[in-house]
Amino acid sequence: VGTTFGTPFAAVLFSIEVTAGYFMVRNLPRSFLCAISGTLCITFLGYNKAFALFSDMPKMAPGYHARDFAFFILLGVVCGLFGCFFVWCIKKMVEI
Repeated sequence: VGTTFGTPFAAVLFSIEVTAGYFMVRNLPRSFLCAISGTLCITFLGYNKAFALFSDMPKMAPGYHARDFAFFILLGVVCGLFGCFFVWCIKKMVEI
């Protein structure tokens, strides 16, 4: 995460968030050193553009049309109904 996005501090915070239940505090400086060294190596070697998942200059989206909003509404209704069905199934399974 730190090497890809060029943010070693955010990478360490992300690793703490993911392993919050069993993270050992003594590993925090080690994680930070690892994230910084990975970011610096990729930056100094000039590979930061080759490995980046996202570019610095994204292309602008053309915008939405009426049919897009109709699709979004339909998608929301279908997902809502599926969520209701899922909750109903879990409720019936708990009652058994």
